[in-house]
Amino acid sequence: MTYPMLDMLKDMASGGVPLDEKILAYLSVTDTRRLKQLLGRLEYVRDMDVKAIAAARAAYNADPAARRPHIIVKQKAVEGEKSRMVGALFEKIVQLLCDGCEAFTTVTNVRTSTAEVDVLIELGPTAALIPMLRAAGSHMLGEAKCYTVGMKTEWVNELVGIMNQHNCDHSVLFVASPSKTLNIAHRHGLQLHAKDGKMIVPFGLKQLSEIANGSNFLSVLSRQYVSVKTGATTLAI
Repeated sequence: MTYPMLDMLKDMASGGVPLDEKILAYLSVTDTRRLKQLLGRLEYVRDMDVKAIAAARAAYNADPAARRPHIIVKQKAVEGEKSRMVGALFEKIVQLLCDGCEAFTTVTNVRTSTAEVDVLIELGPTAALIPMLRAAGSHMLGEAKCYTVGMKTEWVNELVGIMNQHNCDHSVLFVASPSKTLNIAHRHGLQLHAKDGKMIVPFGLKQLSEIANGSNFLSVLSRQYVSVKTGATTLAI
C-alpha cells in the first residue's frame, strides 16, 4: 500500500508539523561552525596592517641570520597577497553555502564562449518548492565581489550583461562590502532590472551572519528576493 505524498503532507499539517520549516531544513543545511570559522578568518585577514607587515618582512630579510627570506616584501605586493587571501576565503564561504543546498548543484569558475562565470547554479527538481528557484527555471548565476568599498551599481549592470550572455534571468550577487541598508538608487536599479526580467538578489555579510547564527540559507535568500521585488526600504547587505 502506497502513501501518497499529498496525504502525507496533509497528515503532517494536521499534526501541527511546520511544513515550510521542515522543507527548508531538508533542502538547505549549512555547517554553521565552519561558516563562523571562515567569517572569522575573513575579518582577521581584512584587518591585517599591510604597511606593518611589509616593514616587518623587510626588517627580517635585512637580518644576516634570516634563514628563509620573504619573497613578497614591498607594500603593494603584500596588498596583492592580502587581496588574494580575502578573495579565496570569500569563495570558500560562498561554496560552503551552496554545498549545503540539496535544491541545486554548483560549478565554479566556468569558462564559456563569452566570459567566465564565478558560480553556475544548476537547479534540480526540488528547487521548484522555493518560489525564487522555481521562477529561475534551469539555472542561475552567482557572482562574488569581495571589496571593502560599498556596493556599486556597476556590479549590478555588469552582472546583467553576463546574464544576457548566458540565457539567465536570476542571479545572486554575493558581496563582502561593509554591511549597510541599500540606498534608494540601488533599490530602484535592482527593481528596474527585475521589471525587465533580470532578477539580481544581493547577498552580503549581514545575511551570512544570520545564517552563521542559525537562520536557513534558502529562507534568508527568499526574504532578500522578496525585498528586491518590492523595493523594501529594509533591503540590506
